Amino acid sequence: GESQRTLASFYGRLFYNFRDRYLVTFTGRQDGSSVFAENNKTAFFPSGAVAWVFTTEFFMSISASPFTLKLRGSYGLTGNQAISPYQSLATLRSSAGYEAGYVFAGSKLSGLVPLSPANPDLVWETTKQLNIGLDASFLANRIQFSADFYKKNTIDLLQNKPVLATTGYETFTTNFGEISNTGVELMLGGSILTGTLNWNSNLTWSMNRGKIED
Repeated sequence: GESQRTLASFYGRLFYNFRDRYLVTFTGRQDGSSVFAENNKTAFFPSGAVAWVFTTEFFMSISASPFTLKLRGSYGLTGNQAISPYQSLATLRSSAGYEAGYVFAGSKLSGLVPLSPANPDLVWETTKQLNIGLDASFLANRIQFSADFYKKNTIDLLQNKPVLATTGYETFTTNFGEISNTGVELMLGGSILTGTLNWNSNLTWSMNRGKIED
């Protein structure tokens, strides 16, 4: 029953800030997992984000501005490798409890039978997500508001797919299907009391629409 898995990750990030007005971030991540097929163990997942603090523009007279406003957007890829080790390899199971067994030298014995075939094309499950948001604060940050719109698409889902019994197998792990999600999230928060007694409250609302495709 012993098993082993290894994950190796490398990432780098570049961040640029121009006068607290324009913010840019780029991230690159290289992941490698032992659970995938020999030539598909590694994958690259980049992402980028930009933000514009609108109220720092010279025409806003920020020193007298009673609020702050930031627009932001991001797009990136992330990977999922949440499967058991050795799923890309052909595996066996004990015949005990499944078949009648085998007769050898006058004794009934259990043996090994095929469980799942090899899948040399097994790759990372990948999620691509776009996010557009707005952040605002009022009354010296006593009241905060944020709004987010996102669109997320996950492809190459890692699933155990049934196969015909005539193949000699029951299931095998493969990349099959995709899921898309589109949604909106709103948040309104505030510092109701400050000082000796602090009272902060947040109100959130979200809506999501999902779609599954084979």
